[in-house]
Amino acid sequence: AVVSTQSTGADSKYLCAQCNHIIDTEHLTFKGEPYHPHHFDCFDCHRPLTHRAKELHAHLFCHSCYDTKEISVCAACKKPIEGRAVSALEKKWHPEHFVCGHCERPFAGERFYEHGTMAYCELHYRKLFGDPCFYCCKSAADE
Repeated sequence: AVVSTQSTGADSKYLCAQCNHIIDTEHLTFKGEPYHPHHFDCFDCHRPLTHRAKELHAHLFCHSCYDTKEISVCAACKKPIEGRAVSALEKKWHPEHFVCGHCERPFAGERFYEHGTMAYCELHYRKLFGDPCFYCCKSAADE
């Protein structure tokens, strides 16, 4: 989780990164820094946040508001895509998860060839399905 709730032990004290006061009770850790929980509220509904808070586009949201956001989900790992995404085969992918269906090497911006519901690098597409048509990138076997 981006935000985590932690208890402060009796002998360990934290200094709040927001107000610079000592945190005597439970604190939130956000991007490696401790904070008083009352410094956090949801960007949408303004309710106080808990350890279930999520970050999206540099804003913090409560779990309920976060769930209402249209967040793409990676077709490979089924986790939310919060940064760059690849759109292919009518799905969204983390760039590192959009890979050849045979060798599993990421395409990393290189050309890929579709066959059915899979994408392939040129080498494996040719080995499996023959030479692709220069115009439509489909093999003669697909016709």
